[in-house]
Amino acid sequence: MHLQQQQKRIDEGNAAHRSVPRAKVFSMAGKPLITSLDAGVPLRDVQEAASHAGPRTTMRYDRARTSLDRHATYIVAAYVAGAAR
Repeated sequence: MHLQQQQKRIDEGNAAHRSVPRAKVFSMAGKPLITSLDAGVPLRDVQEAASHAGPRTTMRYDRARTSLDRHATYIVAAYVAGAAR
């Protein structure tokens, strides 16, 4: 086999290898954090379990942080409405 043919086979093999997406360690490491937050575990507890220095790091994993059901105003309003009954 000539040198050019060998190089072509190597290039084709590398191209096929590159088309397979590689899993990243951090994408798998965040799954327990996301699951915990989705299950309703308080942010402070998840932060401590993940050994994060601050809540901002843990909040990146909270996919539902924009949900109005979890907004403090709505939670307090539901609490007050329940206490008024």
